[in-house]
Parts: sequence; C-alpha cells; structure tokens
Amino acid sequence: MESISELHRILELPKPLHPLVSVIDFSKIKCYDDDHLESVAYGFYCIALKKGFVGKMKYGQNRYDFDEGVMTFFSPGQVISTEIVADLKLSGWWLVVHPDFLNGYALSQSINKYGFFSYGANEALHLSDHEEHVVNDLLENLKKEYSSRIDSFSQDVMISQIELLLQYCTGFITGSSLHAKILTVTCFRRWS
Repeated sequence: MESISELHRILELPKPLHPLVSVIDFSKIKCYDDDHLESVAYGFYCIALKKGFVGKMKYGQNRYDFDEGVMTFFSPGQVISTEIVADLKLSGWWLVVHPDFLNGYALSQSINKYGFFSYGANEALHLSDHEEHVVNDLLENLKKEYSSRIDSFSQDVMISQIELLLQYCTGFITGSSLHAKILTVTCFRRWS
C-alpha cells in the first residue's frame, strides 16, 4: 500500500487532510477485516499507540509481542501480517508518515537510527500512564497542526513534533531498559 489516501479508503475513513501525514483514531475504524490489511507492506512509516488489541501480528519473520505493550513502529516496505479477532474494539492513535514528507529535513536521514523501526524489534513498547499522556498530547498537536492550516511553517512544526515523539520514545525505551536492569540487579543481590 503506497499512499495514505489508499489506507484511508480501505479503512472507510474520510480522505486525509494532508496527503503525506495522518493521525488516525483507531476507534473510528469500522473495518479491520479487509483482505488488503491481512498481510501488507506500507509505503510509509507507521507509529501506533494501540489499546485493546486482540490478535496476532507477524513482523518480518517474528511474532510481535502485544501481551502488555501498546506502541508499535514499522518502516516503509516492511511486511506486517495480522490476524484480528471478530468485533475488535480498538482505541488509540495511528500516525502514518510518507517518506516524501521528510525530504529536505535531517530527519529523513536520521530516522533510521531509531532501532524500534527494525525487524529485530519484536516487542511493543510498554508505556506508563504519564508516557502515554505525553504521546497522546504530541499526536493531538500534530493532528491540530495539519487540520488547521498548511503553510510554509506548518511542515517545520510537524517534522519537529514527529522528531520529538521519536526522541521521547527512545527515552521511554531507555528508561524501561534501565528500570529492568536495576530491578534484575536488585533481585540478584537480594537472593545471592
């Protein structure tokens, strides 16, 4: 699937307000069972904050762990296969960004440094309530920016918000890894 407009059409959503970036509210999607979504390679970056996901997802050759995670990240061209249960009631946000939107910005080159876009990542990012609130605010601001006006400054603002989102997510991952290491060391010392 190459365009964000095509994604909106398949999901039976109104046309996107911007051709190269969209924040989709999962609760507005009525059809998750379209055959086009069963196994797909999107032509754009996908960052999703999902709540209530029930089903299985395969990303590359690995199953994606959704047991407690809520955030997922996919790069353009990566194959995602999804098995979704009937009557899914999903909530959250789905940010889709076409690579052309990033052209001319440093983020077009640096986005590859974020390891969570890699096939090697097979676990969803677990967020605290505070972290989820931060992500929701950033996505809401991004949506407001492209909904209100598109001018020579709005793309700069949107790129900055996307980059800030990625930096926060890197911090969330680093924070959870550090917390897990501290917990492991504490438990090891307690039992040794």
